Amino acid sequence: MSSFVNRVSADDEHIATLMGRAIERIADSFDDEVWRGLRPSQFRILEAIDRGSARSVDVARVLGMTKQGAGQHIAKLTDDGYLVASEDSGDRRNRKLRLTRKGSSMLMRGLRRIADIEDEWTGLVGSDDYAAFRRVLIEIGKFSERL
Repeated sequence: MSSFVNRVSADDEHIATLMGRAIERIADSFDDEVWRGLRPSQFRILEAIDRGSARSVDVARVLGMTKQGAGQHIAKLTDDGYLVASEDSGDRRNRKLRLTRKGSSMLMRGLRRIADIEDEWTGLVGSDDYAAFRRVLIEIGKFSERL
């Protein structure tokens, strides 16, 4: 006997489980060669800085982190040689962040791996279904930004 909660049959898995499995597949596909000890959130920081988030407060806002959380990750990335921080000429409290050569290299390796994963998933479900999946994720992301 199955019951329905939130329109999902008890025999089916809810969205949190399904998304969790997808995220696990992504994480499991990043070997030590690509990650080299980085956490996924730190990789996202490298990407945010590469896309123009030049200060820690910008990174925190873009990634939905606290300033303190982003600051801890940024300090680790700086200590490990992935980022450099320089004083902003207009405000000594603000430090501009940029990727080092090591940080850029790490970001490129990670982005290549993500492209490989997307190619793999497209092959699994077909290009139309994968394109629809991406569109849905984009829309959900836009909605989340408005909350």
